[in-house]
Amino acid sequence: MPTITQYALGLLLFAHGWVHFIYVASSRKWFGSAEGWGWNGDSWLLSGVLGDGSILGLASVVFLLLAVGFIAGAVGYVLSLDWWGPLLVGAAILSTLGYIALWDGAFADLPEKGALGLIVNVAVPVWVVVLS
Repeated sequence: MPTITQYALGLLLFAHGWVHFIYVASSRKWFGSAEGWGWNGDSWLLSGVLGDGSILGLASVVFLLLAVGFIAGAVGYVLSLDWWGPLLVGAAILSTLGYIALWDGAFADLPEKGALGLIVNVAVPVWVVVLS
């Protein structure tokens, strides 16, 4: 039987995955305005190599998979399944690399650009190692 702590941490991990989905949905303008939630389409690493449409398509696929990874990892953690740790560590590392690659290079508005998500992504592997 999961503890209240497992439920709480599972909910936080689920929410982190959901935010990945919301960023994709907002950037793709699947609903409402992307104002304050969407990615601006610029990448310090990829903009000179790939077109905006290609970058957005690649980012959408990767971040949707990361959303699924975090949500599945949260469920696996709450249910104490064997695979939750490696899944969450992999998702956190890939998410961090994605955020860094897709960052526009400007330090303005870092919270809106996912700075809190980066903190969560760094904390997840540390937390998984401590629990294991």
